[in-house]
Amino acid sequence: MKKNIVPALVTAVAFLFLSCLADSKKASPRPAVSATLNPYASYEKLAALVSGKDATPFLLLDVRRADEYAEGRIPGAVNLPYDEIAAGKPDVPKDRLVIVYCRTGRRSAIAAESLSKLGFENVADFGGIPNWKGDLAK
Repeated sequence: MKKNIVPALVTAVAFLFLSCLADSKKASPRPAVSATLNPYASYEKLAALVSGKDATPFLLLDVRRADEYAEGRIPGAVNLPYDEIAAGKPDVPKDRLVIVYCRTGRRSAIAAESLSKLGFENVADFGGIPNWKGDLAK
C-alpha cells in the first residue's frame, strides 16, 4: 500500500507546483521605472527641459528633506520628500512627466517606485543630484 501513496504524493506536489507557476505567469508585470523607458532620466534631456529647449510638460521633484533642498537644488525643482510620496497619494499631476531625484539615488528610486505603484505612468528617476552638471538654485 505504501508503494501506491508515494507516486500519488509526488504527482500531487508536482501538480500544485505547476499550478502556482502558471498563475504567477498570468499576472501582468508592472513596468519598471528606468531610463530605457523614459529618456528624461539623462542629464542632457533634463537640462533641455530645465532650460525650456524641450517644451514637454514636466514636474521635477526633489525628494530629499527640506533642509537638503534649501542647501541647493536643480533649478525648477519642487520639494516633496520621498517618505511623503510613499505614505499615500501625493498632490502630483498625472498628466505630465514626473522626474525625481535625491542626494544619491536611493530615495529617488523609492519615490519613483511609489509613484509607479500609485498609477503614475510617466516617471523618470534622475538619480542623485551629483548627476546634475549645471548650477544649483538656492
